[in-house]
Amino acid sequence: MIHEMTDVTVLVTGVGGAAVGNQVLKALRLAERKCRLVAADASQENLKLAQAELAYVLPAASDPHYLEEIVQICQKEQVKVVVPGSEPELKLLIRFREHLRSLGILLLTNDPQVIDLCTDKMATYRFLKDHGFPAPRSVLVEKEADIVMPADFPLILKPARDSGGSKNVFIAQEEDELLFFARYLLRNTDAVVVQEYVGRPEEEFTVGVLSGLDGELLGSIALRRFLGDALSTRLTVPNRTGRYDLGDKLVISSGFSHGTIQDFSAVRRKCEEMAAALGSRGPLNVQCRVVGGTLIPFEFNPRFSGSTSIRALADFNEPDLLIRRELQGEKRPRPQFKKAVILRSLKENLIGTPDGRFADELEHSCVGAQSRENIEVLALASEVSEEAKH
Repeated sequence: MIHEMTDVTVLVTGVGGAAVGNQVLKALRLAERKCRLVAADASQENLKLAQAELAYVLPAASDPHYLEEIVQICQKEQVKVVVPGSEPELKLLIRFREHLRSLGILLLTNDPQVIDLCTDKMATYRFLKDHGFPAPRSVLVEKEADIVMPADFPLILKPARDSGGSKNVFIAQEEDELLFFARYLLRNTDAVVVQEYVGRPEEEFTVGVLSGLDGELLGSIALRRFLGDALSTRLTVPNRTGRYDLGDKLVISSGFSHGTIQDFSAVRRKCEEMAAALGSRGPLNVQCRVVGGTLIPFEFNPRFSGSTSIRALADFNEPDLLIRRELQGEKRPRPQFKKAVILRSLKENLIGTPDGRFADELEHSCVGAQSRENIEVLALASEVSEEAKH
């Protein structure tokens, strides 16, 4: 049965802060035809900013009662679609996709094998090499004796699995830094990837490739990142390696992207090729840099991304497109996104006092104050000027 969008209830988990769930909520609120939105998070405070029709506090994904509570919420609220907004929830719920389907619930995720491959950085590296795609040279370090250099400095060090975006990612420019960061990470995770640092920050892109759950390509969109401010940058250090081809500063981007959306057809086509080779079914995000005309990916996220709401502002609304196709059977032409410059900034939110004096007022809005959320400024133009790129 095909439902009107207003008849569709969507549960989005992990809605706190600037997390993926928060981005999905924003995108669905921007859709022309509205869904009924239910937000869930492990934090009551995060839910106060969610601005959904209903909201629930969930246990952590590691809690043995997590799945039971998800099902109870879905049955109580007649949820048709669930979107996991955090990586732990994604990896748990994908194991129960068929169980949820049997209950009439669509889980909006990629396939399990794609999720497993893309969340294992060495498996991703081997996949790229095996399929003839360029990739930063990488080695796996599981103990201190394994520490080697896959390439000349600078090098990137990061957890080999489930790092959660750019957290615990470091740049080493000399041997003592390589040893220090490797030892630090090995104390806090089971394995580390040491990876070649590639390209200049002004040539970094985040690319969304959207496929139907049957694997059909629905479209793609590329954002050229503005890096250098506190929001978009996880780490910036002066380049001391003498590698002038990399620029004066070495930069690791955060998960909080903003920048320029244009056609970038060559970038999008290459990422579409990689998605097809992966067998991607659903949302896929590719982080990459263009080096001497060659696109080199360094991270794959097999889910909606921190740029989901930005893409929706430019009329490429990934969760809305998938819901319409997979739940309502809509077959639409590939979306024509708008060229845009999109900037983000923070806005403070008063949600109450520590002693709960404002609790009664706040609860008039479901579980919290009306959201005064992150501002996203959209500057649309028929053509983006050359100055806007830099």
